Amino acid sequence: MDRTVIYRKSDRLIAGYVMPPHSVTVEIQNLCVSELGGVPGDYVAVDCPDVPKGMELIISVDGTPELIPDRVSLEKTRVRNAAIAKIKATTGLSDVELFAVLPVNL
Repeated sequence: MDRTVIYRKSDRLIAGYVMPPHSVTVEIQNLCVSELGGVPGDYVAVDCPDVPKGMELIISVDGTPELIPDRVSLEKTRVRNAAIAKIKATTGLSDVELFAVLPVNL
């Protein structure tokens, strides 16, 4: 799917997304009168990839969109793995037994 991300140059904040048939120019004008404020020259529009589950879109220092692992997903995975390790340590259940009672993949 074609889409464009609009970001603020000063801090690389992703301010909006535009998908056809909507206009990048109109969206930047809307951003300028929103709480973000500024002038059209404060914003840049670049084409961006689709963001798969578990990933997050950021704007790199050179102004290109990058996909990085989503911090929330990483933290959920870390907590889930810690909980599974505690359950295994305290109950003595095997991976097969845990898989049978927990709705998660080990």
